[in-house]
Amino acid sequence: MRKIYVTVQTVVLIIFLLVLVFLAGGRLLFSLTPYVVMSGSMEPSIRTGSLCFVDGSDTDAKPGDVIAFRAADGILVTHRVVDVTEEGSYITRGDNNDEADTAPVSKENVTGKTVFSIPAAGYAVMKLRTPGGIAVLAALTAAFMAVGVMISAADRRRGRRVERG
Repeated sequence: MRKIYVTVQTVVLIIFLLVLVFLAGGRLLFSLTPYVVMSGSMEPSIRTGSLCFVDGSDTDAKPGDVIAFRAADGILVTHRVVDVTEEGSYITRGDNNDEADTAPVSKENVTGKTVFSIPAAGYAVMKLRTPGGIAVLAALTAAFMAVGVMISAADRRRGRRVERG
């Protein structure tokens, strides 16, 4: 039982650290910023609830590139570049929209190019940001730690040496 627990504990810790490095370190090392897609304007390419990763160091786009930009109302939008004006602004359109966006996007408003997305992962991120999601995560962590303590106590009662690790 202990070996199974230690194996599961190790795998969970590695996954947690990889996600942490990916989300936090990705921003620092690769200029990648995660955003949750809240509408279906880019479906089926990028589904509602996807977690998009945007490269903030790359703001020069060409037709076909998917970019994230701040619209006039300040909302972050992820759409595809369909044309570039003579002034260097971008004409964009959501893949699921019939018409191009009404306002051209200036380069100053571009946050970066969308590098990739993870379908449905945004839903988990949004849930974990709520008080209920934080409580569930805390409860799972506490339960995981309690199982470890119980296994260690049972090993001590049986006279086994408790290994750390």
